[in-house]
Amino acid sequence: KSGAEQVEVNVLGKEVKVVGKIEPVSGYNVVLTIDANLQKVAWEAMQGRAGSVVAIDPRDGAVLALASSPAFDPGLFNVGISAEDWNDLANDSSHPMGNRAIAGQYPPGSTYKLIVAAAALEEGLITPDTAFNCNGSFQFGNRAYKCWQKHGHGRVNLHRAIVESCDVYFYNVGKLVGVDKLAEYARRFGLGQPTGIDLPREKSGLVPTRQWKQQRFKETWQLGETISIAIGQGFNLVTPIQLVNAYASLANGGTIYQPRLVKRIETADGRILKAFEPQQKGNIGLSEKNIEILKYGLWGVVNEGGGTGHALKRKEEDVSGKTGTAQVVSMPDNENGRRRAFVSSKYGDHALFVCYAPRENPEIAIAVIMEHAGHGGSAAAPIARKIIDAYFERKNNIDKKSQPPLTISQKSQAGDSR
Repeated sequence: KSGAEQVEVNVLGKEVKVVGKIEPVSGYNVVLTIDANLQKVAWEAMQGRAGSVVAIDPRDGAVLALASSPAFDPGLFNVGISAEDWNDLANDSSHPMGNRAIAGQYPPGSTYKLIVAAAALEEGLITPDTAFNCNGSFQFGNRAYKCWQKHGHGRVNLHRAIVESCDVYFYNVGKLVGVDKLAEYARRFGLGQPTGIDLPREKSGLVPTRQWKQQRFKETWQLGETISIAIGQGFNLVTPIQLVNAYASLANGGTIYQPRLVKRIETADGRILKAFEPQQKGNIGLSEKNIEILKYGLWGVVNEGGGTGHALKRKEEDVSGKTGTAQVVSMPDNENGRRRAFVSSKYGDHALFVCYAPRENPEIAIAVIMEHAGHGGSAAAPIARKIIDAYFERKNNIDKKSQPPLTISQKSQAGDSR
């Protein structure tokens, strides 16, 4: 509550004495889960480009960083925004007032392949040794569904298909699983529904089914559409917060947590009024064996030769992740047509990268989606790398400071061991 002071003044307006005074009353403090350093690193790494970065703790759902770009100056609203400033914000084609982190809806691209692999493994439709041959395309009917690797990956099993992000492998697997079973597993991972984060206007994304298409378009589902959604295209839509939460659940062994920003509410003198504890929303329902198979694949994406996420490889080999490149507009099927097609930056592919670290007992999970930026491995992964590096640099410095100094005896022993 605001304070007030009543004063007596003379004819010249000079204060004579204080007649009455109302002391101001401090409000409660809201303590957030946000790590200010990681938030700053994420924001600066985006360099004002359109997109979003979300980092959470997979152990309890605490949000460590949440950035949406481009943004706006909230100070404009402090004393009442002018009509001119409001019109500028409202009519800005980059939508700076939208929170892309929780309301931006994007095709997940190849990050969705982990959902497809999870469904196929758990349903017993494939094993880690199941292999398909990739010659650069998958023929279905009179259409050739292309792989991103024009010359093909050759014969690949599940692990190499994840590591190299082979589209043809997942076309085959998606066809085996089917759209409705894929939808079931997507929802297990929390897709197609709000995460429940403590912020308003969160969007739910979209997980398509046969019934959904019939209700929405009054049309039957086509098998070719299943092939498209198997690599995260077609009708699929996810938000950044959903994507990072899905991968965090895999990282922690299967638990879906409700992401949260508020840690506690306390009085001005530090007395805790309410603490917000981690909230478990469910479990992805995969066997421990299958979870380990998928996690091994994600580790290979970053750390093995041919992995699409090599930009995140650190000497500690502690990062696991998945790249994604989501097509925004359809391109002509024939090569000459693709070469002639002009696609402006407005319709360029979205770049995605989602990861967690360290490999054992993960502490941080990150999703980066950069709009119309190109390939996930080259456009989104370097942003995640900066956040990962900042997190572990700070952690290592804290660990060093917390270690007690060596005694004379310990120093002598250390010297002897060398």
